[in-house]
Amino acid sequence: MKIEKVVTIGVEKNLSEEIMEQLVKKVGEFSNLNDLAEIFHISRTTICREIERGEIVAFHFGARVIVVTRSLQGIIEKFL
Repeated sequence: MKIEKVVTIGVEKNLSEEIMEQLVKKVGEFSNLNDLAEIFHISRTTICREIERGEIVAFHFGARVIVVTRSLQGIIEKFL
């Protein structure tokens, strides 16, 4: 995914907000560990660690871990 600043109607959007919009379009409002690990090129364990620390909002649905995609914005902002 190519990351650039986007100008809409003369107003520069926050880069992390644009990245979040693109991510939500790609995976939806909710995503699973496998999709996020593939997109960010990190391990499922790393994502689980961030969930345990409270950095990412997630819940269990049976045996699956469902992540609230928009909860990743704080982490994205840390790395920009």
